[in-house]
Amino acid sequence: MKIKCLLIMSNKEVQKVKIPASSKFIKALIGKNLLKIQVNENTLIITNQNAKTDEFNRIYQGCILFGTFIIVSIKNNKLV
Repeated sequence: MKIKCLLIMSNKEVQKVKIPASSKFIKALIGKNLLKIQVNENTLIITNQNAKTDEFNRIYQGCILFGTFIIVSIKNNKLV
């Protein structure tokens, strides 16, 4: 199954992409140590908690996000 998400990479435009919903693929894209940040009841940010600090990307609610991350929708604890 594929999911639609926003792919946010350092120093690049935000992209709408479809990716496989597997954690294996997401880890290959972002990094092995995934950190999930709940934005609201339907939205999740998935980032690498060990991203290099020289890859500044965004600030979200006082939290500095480094490296590549994705924003996905969730429903019933599943990525959609």
